[in-house]
Amino acid sequence: MSKRSAGRDIALIPEEFQEIATLCAATDVLIGGRTVIGVADARQLHAGLGVGRDFTTWVEGRISKYGFREGIDFERVAAKEYCSPELGSNKVARGGHNAVTYRLTLDMAKELAMVENNEMGRLIRRYYIWLEEARTVPAPSFDASTLGGIVKAVVGKQIKDALTELAPQIIAAQLAADPRVAAVDAVPALQIAIEAKVPKAGRRPIVRAISNSLARHCEAKGHVIRRDVRGTKLYPLAAAHEWRLSGGDHLIRKLVADSKPIGGLFAIDGGKH
Repeated sequence: MSKRSAGRDIALIPEEFQEIATLCAATDVLIGGRTVIGVADARQLHAGLGVGRDFTTWVEGRISKYGFREGIDFERVAAKEYCSPELGSNKVARGGHNAVTYRLTLDMAKELAMVENNEMGRLIRRYYIWLEEARTVPAPSFDASTLGGIVKAVVGKQIKDALTELAPQIIAAQLAADPRVAAVDAVPALQIAIEAKVPKAGRRPIVRAISNSLARHCEAKGHVIRRDVRGTKLYPLAAAHEWRLSGGDHLIRKLVADSKPIGGLFAIDGGKH
């Protein structure tokens, strides 16, 4: 695990903890051969708590009084140099062979903050608790199939909406480009079924269902339905295209799939459409 500061992105930290996150930063530390979240230098915590005693007396006294165990709760690390918050962030204290830093687990740091029994201690402890909870909340994850389904649904809806909006322009382009289309401005439900490749056997009840659905669409959209000399309903070409793009084709596929053969033939229903 790479070492990283647990509080480095200040923008994500609640406002009440932002200053403390800078003074008493938590990070990944190595204690007893384990990488855990903790405090890399206990001097930062000592400075943040505003303890009056010198650092070594304070930390060793707390270790003795509360039974903290080396290699489990903390680790002493000898160093020739360490940054001391007591001397300022830009200064370096040099201790030679006597320089020792103390790495703390976050649990030990929380307890040290609590037993100090002052306002800063309580604030620091709350920050560390918040940090633990924030790190344990799992990020949402999707497998490839789920993510692909979401993308497909979103893109599909966008395409459907775009086609519905463009239907009038599509019809206008067809009328301008093809004289045969220009001569026809309304179609019967049967023609729509033929164009949708509805099988001839059992087609009549499907044509009736298309006609009923298309009539409701025209009524809702204000399109005028005419009739030919035989009384067959004629639907405006633009309305028919709108209907197909807005769910009509789906209805046709369902009607075809739901058709049940009776004795080798489809049920037949009559009527003008």
